[in-house]
Amino acid sequence: MRQKLTKTLVDSLTCPPGRRDVLVFDSELTGFAVRVTETGAKRFLLQFTRGGRTKRLPLGKHGEVTVYEARQAALVALGELAKGGDPVAERDAMQEALRAAETERRRAQEADAFTVDKLLTAWAETGLRDASDRHRQDAPRAIRRLLEPRLHDPAQALTQAQAQQAIDTLAKTSPVMASRVRAYARTAFGWAVRRRFIPENPFAAIELEVKERSRERVLADAEIGEIWRAAGQLVQPWGAYFRVLLLTLQRKSEVAGMRWAELSADGRIWTVPAARAKNKKAHIVHLSAPVREALAVVPRLEGSRLVFTTTGKVPIAGFTQALDALRAEIAKERAEAPPGDSQGAAPSVPWTMHDFRRTGVTVLAGLGFAPHVADRLLNHVQGAIKGVAAVYQRQEFLPERERAMTAWAEYVLRQAAGKAPTSNVVELRRNPKGTP
Repeated sequence: MRQKLTKTLVDSLTCPPGRRDVLVFDSELTGFAVRVTETGAKRFLLQFTRGGRTKRLPLGKHGEVTVYEARQAALVALGELAKGGDPVAERDAMQEALRAAETERRRAQEADAFTVDKLLTAWAETGLRDASDRHRQDAPRAIRRLLEPRLHDPAQALTQAQAQQAIDTLAKTSPVMASRVRAYARTAFGWAVRRRFIPENPFAAIELEVKERSRERVLADAEIGEIWRAAGQLVQPWGAYFRVLLLTLQRKSEVAGMRWAELSADGRIWTVPAARAKNKKAHIVHLSAPVREALAVVPRLEGSRLVFTTTGKVPIAGFTQALDALRAEIAKERAEAPPGDSQGAAPSVPWTMHDFRRTGVTVLAGLGFAPHVADRLLNHVQGAIKGVAAVYQRQEFLPERERAMTAWAEYVLRQAAGKAPTSNVVELRRNPKGTP
């Protein structure tokens, strides 16, 4: 159908019944047409052939552009065609460029929204899915402390220089922690790189001038006594927690997560389940009388399965503040000590909670307990018995471990009372088989 397209004609055009659309071509300008659909919509277009293919170039919707404006646009397009151009291809290329620009804009917007904090949250939820509960909490928390001023910055914007500066600042006061946080951050950002969340890992080549050294800190007898007495001055459940931690020689997270159901009916055995043990092996801990007395004063929150909790829902947290309170009590005791009764200057290397374990096994060695008993007490995967012997040695040394826990508790209480042992040999009763 060819007619001279005018406003009056276009206004009157309708789509024939039973048809989806109809094309009405202009009788004066080749290829210029209006498409009328069954819904009544009318759109101008230019139809032409290029490379053996029929193409259509949209020129606008009737009512938004006039017939005259559409005709002028068709004339311009025909001029381009005469020069060998292809307005449809050019339009498609422009639209593709616009889509690419929009995609890049959205990608940049998403990258800006993917902050350091969101990276750490995603890493904890996905990258650390199979890690222990404690590690899933501690590792992201440590990195957040390190990068606190930049948590809400885009993760991809963090530079190696900024990461290096953060590590160097931490290393000045805590080289051991700096080493560990560097390892945490390197793993977290490496995980994000592998998933194409960020282009590169700013911690991949971070240097640490101070090397982490294995701790050899063993508490002095006076310090053992101070810690025990100071713990007794803290609010519960923290007071009981520090005392149980000191007497059982277990890891701080394992003690903090203790459940009432893990204690035997008589309160003499605590079984750390494999799911909560660092080496994923269930572990039996004998609870001496002082431990049972410490647990007896812990407030038991109704409906809670946890022993050491302030909410009833999650284990205690805030160890830094609790340690500050414990050390404050120790400092107070030293300040109030009468002249001539001073414990002397504090050691140059401050103690940590992990030093309790090293101190306990050191004392027990001095009391005559064998190294393999200490290994079992600490639930070490590999200890004094190694190699082939370790494969065949399935003895858990439970009687010896129970006696060791009792001996250690008695030793701690003697230091708390300010009494030195008269001998470093503890008289041990024999088990039914006659072994010590």
